[in-house]
Amino acid sequence: MSLPPTVPRSSADRDFIFDDYKTVIENTAKLSDRRQTINDIFVGLNSLFLTALGFLFVSLQLTSWWPTVVFAFVTAATTVINTTWLRINNRYRELIRVRLAYAQAREIQLQEQFQAPTVRVIIDPHKKTEKDETMFGVLQWEERTLYPSDDSAHVNANFSRLEQQLIHFFLVSYFVLTAIVALLTYFIDYLHLSAFVIKA
Repeated sequence: MSLPPTVPRSSADRDFIFDDYKTVIENTAKLSDRRQTINDIFVGLNSLFLTALGFLFVSLQLTSWWPTVVFAFVTAATTVINTTWLRINNRYRELIRVRLAYAQAREIQLQEQFQAPTVRVIIDPHKKTEKDETMFGVLQWEERTLYPSDDSAHVNANFSRLEQQLIHFFLVSYFVLTAIVALLTYFIDYLHLSAFVIKA
């Protein structure tokens, strides 16, 4: 995203640009906090479900099919919950991505219009591949050094990718656990392998 580097005609114009930049940054921070709260809630829900299923698994003798039915029901319920979480996460990712791209464009505009001095930053001097970057604005620094890509969508992409991997992990885990319980029940019930029976 780029904004035209129009020269401000008055101090009111300069104040508007700076206030707009601050507003976007504050709004982005609030969205990030809200997304983290949503993630904490859904992680807590999944932790409760998995703990309950684990307790059910170790405390039952799998000699009937009703534990498998319970696992299947919980899997169906958590699939709805986690797909909802995935949609919410995607929505927050897009909202934050747009705001960060806009704020980065404002940083460039501020530098051009206010003739602000750049900041010299040395990236991790302990590494052999030392980089010396000179630029204005922390968002430009982050984009160029942490997410070196021509695609501006990579801003904040790593965090969103990790979050979505966690969601998919939860989604798959319930199906795997249900399949394990069903297989064990089959071996115990139909093949009469009493050695697989878990004693309470």
